[in-house]
Amino acid sequence: MKEDTLSVSELPTHTTSSEIFKVLNGFIEERGLEWKHCVGVCTDGAACLTGRNSGLVSKIKDMAGNNLLSTHCYIHRQNLASKKMAPEFNEVLSQTGKMINCIKTVL
Repeated sequence: MKEDTLSVSELPTHTTSSEIFKVLNGFIEERGLEWKHCVGVCTDGAACLTGRNSGLVSKIKDMAGNNLLSTHCYIHRQNLASKKMAPEFNEVLSQTGKMINCIKTVL
């Protein structure tokens, strides 16, 4: 299995799924890519992203096809779970998240 990151884009806070899709679709069009080649999308599970009718995932499925696989980010799930664990574990995941965000800014 091969996994690629398509893009890392900065968005303003409180961005709607329509605004996120507009940025993503612009990226796809600028590079001459086709939505039909998109096979999966990973989100943090927020309702505005995963909503059945107007979420980002549904907008992508409309363009890419219903076979698109949508997943909840593994690291985000771990972060949510760690909040109920010992503070030491939560700190490890917090630091991991900071490192990942730092790497994203370099890409």
